[in-house]
Amino acid sequence: YDEKNISSKYHDYRNSDIKEYFQGIDFLVQKKYWVFRMGKLMSQKAEYKSKYFIDYAFCNIKSDLMDIWLFANCDGCITTGTGPDMISYIYQKPILMINYLPLYGYWSFADCITSFKRLFWKNSNMPLTLKEYIDHSYVDYNKYIENGIRIKDLPSTEIQKTIEEFVFYIEKGYHKKSKKNLCLQERFKSEIKANKNFNTFHNWFNPNSKISYNWLKKQNKNFLE
Repeated sequence: YDEKNISSKYHDYRNSDIKEYFQGIDFLVQKKYWVFRMGKLMSQKAEYKSKYFIDYAFCNIKSDLMDIWLFANCDGCITTGTGPDMISYIYQKPILMINYLPLYGYWSFADCITSFKRLFWKNSNMPLTLKEYIDHSYVDYNKYIENGIRIKDLPSTEIQKTIEEFVFYIEKGYHKKSKKNLCLQERFKSEIKANKNFNTFHNWFNPNSKISYNWLKKQNKNFLE
């Protein structure tokens, strides 16, 4: 619930368990990146101990001005797509959207790597195809339930690999290149372009907007083929 006690359950599909990010945080702090866990209304503290990790969401000195400063001055922003990440976009900071939904709303216009939550048909437990991901891109959690779709967060190991991919881009200034990666990226983009509502959200692609290669590889078998 928000501060006015109005139900915000409709965007529960955005929620993630902070503990599933600990492996990824391990990777970051081992490279001596300072990690600030942001947020205003959080369900639980991050019981993670490192001098390079600050659970800023529960700091008594946090402020709206400091929120803006941190998003504007970071080396990179890792987010599930909650709103303040737009500040990092405005200040031209690299962004990693992880456990993101809906697929059709991904930031094709930004310097951004995106990795989506997994969607399964509740009755058959079969994963959705890319076309089905697009057709069932809802901003209301109840719509997923009504359409028999189960939402599953990415596992911690996959989150870590995706963060490693993001750090490679931050440090090297370019995405990992391989023939398979280029092929999967183009196939993803072609499927998006084929959708009738394409121009509503994706009339221009930033060259640095990529789908996580790690995510595409995991989904490739029954997602793009």
